Amino acid sequence: MKQLEAFRRGDFDTAYTFASADIRQQFDRPAFEQMVRGGYPEIAESSFATVVSSALAADGHAYVAVKVRGANGKDIEAFYELVLESGQWKINGVAAKPDPGVVVIPLPLGRGQGEGPQSRSFPFRIFPVALFGSSPTIVIRRGYL
Repeated sequence: MKQLEAFRRGDFDTAYTFASADIRQQFDRPAFEQMVRGGYPEIAESSFATVVSSALAADGHAYVAVKVRGANGKDIEAFYELVLESGQWKINGVAAKPDPGVVVIPLPLGRGQGEGPQSRSFPFRIFPVALFGSSPTIVIRRGYL
């Protein structure tokens, strides 16, 4: 998420520091920026992102699924592979796919019981997402309850 924050600020120098050694061998800093802007525009300029799942594999790599809304209004699901290098997790790759059927909405803090979009008349299925930031988040999949 810190890399996405750096991208939002246009700080590709900082974003590059989150890349693994393998990625840095493949791309120098300018080529890294060109690759991200050209291949992953929603990641390069996101307006919102939330982690929806993560797992640690037997080989020691971590895998993280992130819902991202690009500044262009398109939603994607990004699957990150992370490797541990010198005690820090580094991004070793990402695969992204369009995510047209999901809307991610941050909930304001302090909602009481029975408030909000949990109404039976609300035409969506609502799936709570584990908290990975400072505000609760829900994922809404199209379809009737």
